[in-house]
Amino acid sequence: MRRVAEQAVTLWPRRDRYWVRIHAPALEARYQSWRCRVENPVWWDEPKRGSGATALQALSLSLARLSIELYATSQYDMGEPRVDGAADGDLGTPATETYLDRAPFPFSRSRVNGQARFAVVNDTGWDARLLAEETYAVAGSRRRLRARIYAPRLEADGRTWSCAVSATAPLGMRGRGLGRTGLQALVAGLALLSHHLYGSSLYKAGRLGWPPEGRDGRRGDHLLLPAVTEVLDVAPYPF
Repeated sequence: MRRVAEQAVTLWPRRDRYWVRIHAPALEARYQSWRCRVENPVWWDEPKRGSGATALQALSLSLARLSIELYATSQYDMGEPRVDGAADGDLGTPATETYLDRAPFPFSRSRVNGQARFAVVNDTGWDARLLAEETYAVAGSRRRLRARIYAPRLEADGRTWSCAVSATAPLGMRGRGLGRTGLQALVAGLALLSHHLYGSSLYKAGRLGWPPEGRDGRRGDHLLLPAVTEVLDVAPYPF
């Protein structure tokens, strides 16, 4: 089973090191849903699963589950979990809305761009492995918009991870999120994709929606991934 995104978390003062991981979404007929294996050996003895109606939803909900398990613990209150030894409380993944009072690290395009470890660019190679694809209805058009996110990969410098994302016409965008770990790159890629989908003129005009068949896109539809803070006025679906 191939892991998709991972990050080392250190518990202080013992400095014990653990790897938290999210695996690729897989369709499981038994549960009639997509599921992601999530590993958090800091507090779980066994891996758990995040589920969703589609691969993209399973991925975003699995990330939210991991975030809650990291930020909601008493160990976090005591400053034990750290990434790269930093004691600033940032564990490399955004905190869900419920925990922003104790972990002020929202799911934000601005935050992604503002952190030195993150960058978003407009060009990318396409030899990465497809992780999840979602299809959306575009009201007034027979075309369907397809959004894709690819598995994080290590760049040539041996230090930077990238996560490629794209959306087909009529939106049309390609880019990648960068991070110092696969998990950070995955967060940056999701933020970039979320910002472009929910912030698009198509969505704001009520033309973009899900599911792709059976109804036209309507303004306010959930696109099966959380909205970044910059677009919560038009898409009230926070991480």
